[in-house]
Amino acid sequence: MELIEQTYLHPTPLTHAVGCPTAPAWDVVDVLETPAGRVALTGYEPHRCPTEGCGHEREFSRLQVRVRCTGCDIAHIITGEALTRHCTTTAALGWGQPPQQHAGLWVWPGEPTLPGRDPNQYLVTRTPHQPTRDTLYGVISGHTDSTWGAPRFSAGAVPDPDADRQISMTRVRYLSTGHETLTDALDWIASVETSAQRPLVVSV
Repeated sequence: MELIEQTYLHPTPLTHAVGCPTAPAWDVVDVLETPAGRVALTGYEPHRCPTEGCGHEREFSRLQVRVRCTGCDIAHIITGEALTRHCTTTAALGWGQPPQQHAGLWVWPGEPTLPGRDPNQYLVTRTPHQPTRDTLYGVISGHTDSTWGAPRFSAGAVPDPDADRQISMTRVRYLSTGHETLTDALDWIASVETSAQRPLVVSV
């Protein structure tokens, strides 16, 4: 199971031409599988398979994923040696779902802990666009209370690589633990900077 930062923030983006009107979207995605063979070099020891009658000593399947943008005519071809197909849903994958809005924030769900369960982690942004390192505003991570066994949520806000607090893989300026619900954690993130800057009033 991946941490949510790995799911959303670490992919290498495919580039469009400068000024492309449809970026960052891609229009056409094809998967192509073709047979290929390795060149036999002097002293080459061919692949041997324990299965009797195996005939693929120098053969393999070449996989190509082709991505094209009709807005700028850029195409990317990604190749590999093995064909692996896995059909799933965005809910099970923990990536690709539309964000939910709450208190001026956009909430991006991660991978569920078990099929059919709620996600254990969420990313928070202040824009409805796909999260990046630059737009990330908060991280929420769920856990089980060690005393009562009840679900609890920790929340971190305002990523800062120099901060001394950390949630999941992200260092943050503000961190709070023990929220009973996801909504409580989101409300805390939404107000944390305002609360931190609120002046102290002392009556005399």
